[in-house]
Amino acid sequence: MGLEREALFADTEITVARHGNPFVPQLENLKSFLNAPHVAVVGSGIAEDPVDRWLREEGYAKRIVLRIASYWQAIQAVAVLNLVAFVPKRLAESIAPALSLALLRPPIDPGTYQEYVFYPRRAAEDLASIWLRKVTLEIGAQLRQRRAAA
Repeated sequence: MGLEREALFADTEITVARHGNPFVPQLENLKSFLNAPHVAVVGSGIAEDPVDRWLREEGYAKRIVLRIASYWQAIQAVAVLNLVAFVPKRLAESIAPALSLALLRPPIDPGTYQEYVFYPRRAAEDLASIWLRKVTLEIGAQLRQRRAAA
């Protein structure tokens, strides 16, 4: 089939927990962070949360008490339970106020990663696909500008 990709924006991971979660005051400490009850995001077709693989490569492991299929579901679980999750920062920032979530800098630096728009090569010249990619990339550019201005 073959896919093409275009850069959309850069992101990083952030820790989220509901306001009032008793673990929040301790999450800046690495040992407390790892021992807190975590939600792991294990999407369809993958064996483990990519964050857990990264942590293992760094010599760490977090205490997973719930596995869930998407970041959105993880954030919803964290909003009502005394759990924490490690999720994309842009997503968390966009919905944290509505769900009364605390956004916390993790005690380890997750670095940044690039998000992309993927599309099949066969759609590269399709007018509707070109329009949709253009709109999506414009939104990505606006997100990058907002981040740079902040």
